[in-house]
This record gives sequence, C-alpha cells and structure tokens, in this order.
Amino acid sequence: MWWFLNTTKRLEQLFGVLRSQRNGNLNFDCLDLQDRLATCVGISQVLSRHPEWKAPSRRLTSSYDRKNTHSWKGDTSVLQVHEALCWQRGREEAIAVLRNADIFLNAELDINLIKMNEPGVDILRP
Repeated sequence: MWWFLNTTKRLEQLFGVLRSQRNGNLNFDCLDLQDRLATCVGISQVLSRHPEWKAPSRRLTSSYDRKNTHSWKGDTSVLQVHEALCWQRGREEAIAVLRNADIFLNAELDINLIKMNEPGVDILRP
C-alpha cells in the first residue's frame, strides 16, 4: 500500500528522471506517467549501448549539498548578513567589470547621475 516509503536508489533515480522530463513539468497523471516511462525505457536502451554517455552530474557529486545542511562548513547563519551591503558590493563589482570592459562611458555607469537625470528609474523599472 505504501510502496513509496520502501524505495530503492534506483527507483528514486527513475522518479527523478520522470519528473525532469517535459520542460520541467514536475506533475503528471497516469497517462503522462505511461508516456514518461516509455521515454525512460528508450533512454535506458540508448545508455546501455553507450555507457560513456552516462556521466554523473557535477553538481550532485560536489561536497556541498544545498539540502543537506550538515555538509556545509563555516558560518551559515543569516543573522550576520547585511543585505543592503551585499547588494552595494555586488553593484560596485559589476560596475568595475563594465568599466574594465571599456564598453560604457563613466557617465553611463554613474548610478547617482542616472538617478538624478531619470527619476523613477530603479532596478525594477530600468
């Protein structure tokens, strides 16, 4: 009755493949499940003929897992994060990269000048 509570790694991998099909549509009904399983059979046949194509994801084999917080190292508390300061530093780094690229004039990258000359312009309304 509760077969999904007694799963194996292989079944979980299959379910992950099923959910990743169809442009990220995670949900499916019984008919769609049938179609997706047929696609998985085809994928399995191709990979059995070409095992070199089945390389593990670099993201999944990394030492840091976004869901497993026990693998994190260092200070992971958000209490010390100053969001406005992070935003400002990111903006300064982006402007420095743009200046070094010599694509824009310095006046085009002056945020205060842009705010003064174009009122109403902000990050949500460029």
